[in-house]
Amino acid sequence: MIQRVQTVYLAAASTLFAVAAILAFGGTDALNTNDYVGISIAGLLSVGLAISVFLHGDRKKQARLVRSLRLAALLLTVLFGLLLVVEGPLDTLFAFLPLALSLGGTLTVHLGARAIKRDIDLVKSMDRIR
Repeated sequence: MIQRVQTVYLAAASTLFAVAAILAFGGTDALNTNDYVGISIAGLLSVGLAISVFLHGDRKKQARLVRSLRLAALLLTVLFGLLLVVEGPLDTLFAFLPLALSLGGTLTVHLGARAIKRDIDLVKSMDRIR
């Protein structure tokens, strides 16, 4: 049984960004440089979040990594949004899906970062009691 909710949040965010990268890659026939940037950022975010799941032994390192990944996730969401604006109107749901997955991943990363902070605060309070 998973006892730490941030593990679930970070694993879900990693999956969302991986699916967003796959859908962004398969969504267009001719990829340009901006598409490759978005796909590579989403892939790196997915790998970074998967690594952060296994850093549960060092909470401070995990918190620093997740904070930086949260900023990268926000930038990726903005990039996907700008790409949709530049490419024109949304003619299919498939074009909107990477942005929606990126937005969901960003929210999930934020929830994971909050859970990590709560976990660190709990450990600090227990140390004070001892």
